[in-house]
Amino acid sequence: MIAGILALIALSIYGSVTISTVLTERKQAELKSLTEVAISTVADLEARARKGEISTEEAKKRALDALRSMRYNGSDYYIAFDYKHVILVL
Repeated sequence: MIAGILALIALSIYGSVTISTVLTERKQAELKSLTEVAISTVADLEARARKGEISTEEAKKRALDALRSMRYNGSDYYIAFDYKHVILVL
């Protein structure tokens, strides 16, 4: 009987750890995908600036405006920093 109870406890712990791992991996994949969308948006504007279609300053302005307006999970938002760790978008 004690062996059965210990087995149930062990199984419960294993299940909890497995569920936690799966949920963490799923959240990481979701955040990676969301980050790739933001990077793609900025990269497109950078490419247009390099081609001369828009100025570098206009590309920066549009990129920051795009990031500022992007939301996920309802009210979550992106944060962008420059190379000096100054917040550009919050």
